[in-house]
Amino acid sequence: MTDTPKPPDYKIGYGKPPLHSRFKKGERRNPRGRPKAKKTITEIFKRVIAEKVTMATGDTSERITKGQAVLRANFQEALKSGRRAMDNLFQLMNEVGVLNEIPTANRAYFAIPEPVSSEEFHRRAQAANRISRERARRDTDLRREAKPKKPNGPNRQE
Repeated sequence: MTDTPKPPDYKIGYGKPPLHSRFKKGERRNPRGRPKAKKTITEIFKRVIAEKVTMATGDTSERITKGQAVLRANFQEALKSGRRAMDNLFQLMNEVGVLNEIPTANRAYFAIPEPVSSEEFHRRAQAANRISRERARRDTDLRREAKPKKPNGPNRQE
């Protein structure tokens, strides 16, 4: 015998399945649901570098992301003349586009083979910047001289 008697005018069709094959109250056919997607290595990496850590800075400490902490550590190592750290930072600055924001005429690249005081470093940096500005000015003057002059008026020949 069936649990519920079928009404005499009930028609089976689209959107009206037979009464015996319908879900019973409280019954589910997929109790655990669809399995969650596996996390990609990129998602895991983004989550890890976004985690906060406490880092001591001088007398105080501050909470920063792991990505910021790694970047600061890399900068500190580069300041100690760490060759690999300098290469890492230079490559990162190129990829991010930091160097593209500085006009070419204002860029200066120089290497200091021996440790120097901060005053000596600033003196050398100013000298390099002065030389760079002079070169840019000289290049601009050469370009101006190389351009042919146009006549002042229409069809003017002298």
